[in-house]
Amino acid sequence: MKSAACRPTLLVSAIATAVFVWTALLLFSPGSKGTAAVASNVGLIVAAAVGASACYMRSRRGGPQRRSWLLLGSGALSWGLGACAWTAYETLGRQAPIPSWADVGYLGAVPLLAAGLLTLPGTPVRWPARVRLLLDGALIAAALLAISWVLVLGPLINNGKDGLVQVFALAYPLGDIVCGSLAVVSLARAPHQAQVPLRTLLLVCLGLLSFSVGDTGFALLTLRDTYQSGQLIGLGWCGGWALLAVAALQPSGAPSEPSGENLRHRAWMSTSAPYVPLLAMVGILGVWRSTHGALGRIVVLDLLLMLLLVVVRHVLTQRENDQLTSSLEARVLDRTEALSGWEQWWKALVQNSTDIVTVVRADGTVRYQTPSVQSVFGYDAQDLLETDIADVFLEPDRHRLRQCLAAAALAPGEPLTFSGGVRHADGSDCATESTVMSLLHEDAVQGLVINTRDISERMQLESELNHRAFHDELSGLANRALFRDRLIHALNQRDRVGLAIGVLFIDLDRFKEVNDTLGHAYGDELLVVIARRLTELVRPGDSVARLGGDEFAVLLEHLTTPDEAQFVADRLVEVIAQPVHVREVDVRVRASIGITIAEIDDAELADLDAPDSADVMLRNGDIAMYRAKSAGGGACEWYRPELHTALLRRVEIEKQLRNALTDDELSLVYQPTASVATGIFTGVEALVRWDSRVLGKVLPNEFIPVAEDTGLIIDLGAWVLHHACVQAAVWLRNGVRADFTLAVNVSGLQLLSSGMVDTVRSALTLSGLPAENLLLEMTESVLLERTDQTLARLHELKRLGIRLAIDDFGTGYSSLSYLSRFPVDVLKVDRSFIAQLQQESSNERELTRTIIQLGGSLAMLTVAEGVETPEQLASLRALGCDLAQGYLFSEPRPPDEIEPMLARADDAPAAALPSAAALPPAALPPAAHPT
Repeated sequence: MKSAACRPTLLVSAIATAVFVWTALLLFSPGSKGTAAVASNVGLIVAAAVGASACYMRSRRGGPQRRSWLLLGSGALSWGLGACAWTAYETLGRQAPIPSWADVGYLGAVPLLAAGLLTLPGTPVRWPARVRLLLDGALIAAALLAISWVLVLGPLINNGKDGLVQVFALAYPLGDIVCGSLAVVSLARAPHQAQVPLRTLLLVCLGLLSFSVGDTGFALLTLRDTYQSGQLIGLGWCGGWALLAVAALQPSGAPSEPSGENLRHRAWMSTSAPYVPLLAMVGILGVWRSTHGALGRIVVLDLLLMLLLVVVRHVLTQRENDQLTSSLEARVLDRTEALSGWEQWWKALVQNSTDIVTVVRADGTVRYQTPSVQSVFGYDAQDLLETDIADVFLEPDRHRLRQCLAAAALAPGEPLTFSGGVRHADGSDCATESTVMSLLHEDAVQGLVINTRDISERMQLESELNHRAFHDELSGLANRALFRDRLIHALNQRDRVGLAIGVLFIDLDRFKEVNDTLGHAYGDELLVVIARRLTELVRPGDSVARLGGDEFAVLLEHLTTPDEAQFVADRLVEVIAQPVHVREVDVRVRASIGITIAEIDDAELADLDAPDSADVMLRNGDIAMYRAKSAGGGACEWYRPELHTALLRRVEIEKQLRNALTDDELSLVYQPTASVATGIFTGVEALVRWDSRVLGKVLPNEFIPVAEDTGLIIDLGAWVLHHACVQAAVWLRNGVRADFTLAVNVSGLQLLSSGMVDTVRSALTLSGLPAENLLLEMTESVLLERTDQTLARLHELKRLGIRLAIDDFGTGYSSLSYLSRFPVDVLKVDRSFIAQLQQESSNERELTRTIIQLGGSLAMLTVAEGVETPEQLASLRALGCDLAQGYLFSEPRPPDEIEPMLARADDAPAAALPSAAALPPAALPPAAHPT
């Protein structure tokens, strides 16, 4: 790459050396004139050949200049061929005739060289500049014509030679005028030929001017009959071709934007180039006038023509200047109007902007204040001038503002932010945010610019949003996120303080019934009252939060003993159970509370960080609360590790229960129902049992709640209903009494499911069991959920011909007010009432009597559940109860054991069967959860 870059330089050096040696040979020719002539002719041929070769090499690089270099090279080649012909004539000892082949070569170079100059690439110019350029060309040509006339053309015309010879003789100086004029014009066009390097353009034009000088000298010497080969006039031709070759060897490369210095050189060349031939003309004509007298008519006419061209050019220039002046004035006017509009716009913007712009000196003195300060802070802008800007800020922020101004002054152009309070003119405080930038170095400003904005509303909104993000909107208590954050903070401080902390997880029992019966507005007001009671009851420093729905939590800090947490929990249970007066209605709810403690040496939390410990405590409190609710509610329960184990078992039960139906792990047992008066079995209740391959025997009170919580109770209930109906139909075909009753429990999810009626219809149809033999049992709490929808569903079931029963009657909320609305056939008295029948002072006996009488008055059968002693049976008989069910008659048994009991029901009353009273208490099986 380095050698390639050096090659043009070496060639240029070689050309310059060759020209120098050739010139020396001409000056100091050691031999005869014939030797000098031969050296001159050979040198000129070689120079033309070198110029043509260099141009052709340049054209091979391609680009927009390729055609121009081909034409210039062709011109050099044509002249070289003419020189070859001239040399051939002299070698033969003959004088070249006029015209000759040498003239053809010499004169043929002129149009080719002119075309090469004209085709040099340039940017388009507008017509005024194009006309001016043509006038400049005409002036240059006229000047060269005047020079050539007095030196060559005039004498040639007056020498009286024959016509053809004279024509060819005149062609040389005329061609020189054309080439010279085009060369000067090309230099004048330099600013418009940015694609051609300035050095290249200058070398090409100087080469053609040198060629023209050589031709002019040749014409003068020929006119005087003194020309011969080997004279120094040949240096013009040789130098012209050498300069052309050097120009062609200049590096081309991709055109780039001209530098400022390059543009100045081109502008100077464009301005000064036309004056060179004019100055030359003035000098030559002055010398000619002093030596030869009058200039002649032709020269005078040429000068008049030049004067006319100058006038025309001046008129065009003046007109162009006038147009340019008008255009500039119009642009200035438009710009002035635009600036005026911008000034008005900016003034209106600044005056009405909520941002306040203040310019202060380095010491804080106000130099300029926008009028918007009055609308924002109530101050008059003029009153603030030449005062200390810090005076309008609150006292705690003034020192910080001065520090900010000092820091901004040391960092010009770099914005600094500052937040502080500003005292409003009316005495109120405003939160602000400012940006300070130093423009002390700017002559137009010379100050510190402070942009201030009132952010009081934004700060208030952020505060409200922050409060909403961490507080419950209904009760105003902390929400789960804030409670967890406080719990994490308390856990972090636990070891330092050396005291335990506790969490009470609170859930309101049967709160959903309040919403369903009274409405959500009552429920919301109830939650507000409960939240207020919690806040009033806890110790100062403790935190109360509403976690969502009817769930609350209390964070107890600095506990010295766990008994403190138990005391607070007991008080909360007592206070929450007190009636709440909501819109003329007394509402009662109870609370289930889970208690968990984080002591100093808590092993469960020892390896956990504070966030994980907080999550574990919340989980433990939830587990304990669920345990309290499962035990009946209205009480407290401490978290114990075995509760977590029970929860894990519950999760495993849910997992295995999903496969129990498909894996044939479920079975049915039946507990008979007997007449209280006669002891005859009148029906059975179907109960489901689960013997899991993984978990073993799972009690109904374990898996039934899981099925209800997960929605599996719908599929489980359909399975129980279908298999129970099939079994009952088999017993009927085997001869049991026709009024035999099959009781099947139905959950709330089943009752409200869209396919409940179809499921019952399908079970009756597929099994063949008559509808009047089927009794569907449901708890009264189920009947209170979505009352209208439930009532509609019960009427649909009744239209199938089945019977309906309310299970566990007497334990629900306001059940008596709904009893007359539902199409119920049977009331089942809860076992809790039956267990208290033998207590003399028990209210349950009177409640049981009332329920039995109520059922009789509404034409409903009454069934007592959980009858275990003959004394209980006797009491029920005395109260007028219709049917009874319990271990006194039989424990739940598989179908093959129940059928013989039903077959002999007409012959052996239930009272004659072995009674539960005869069994020791330990032999009695646990009460089965109905399904």
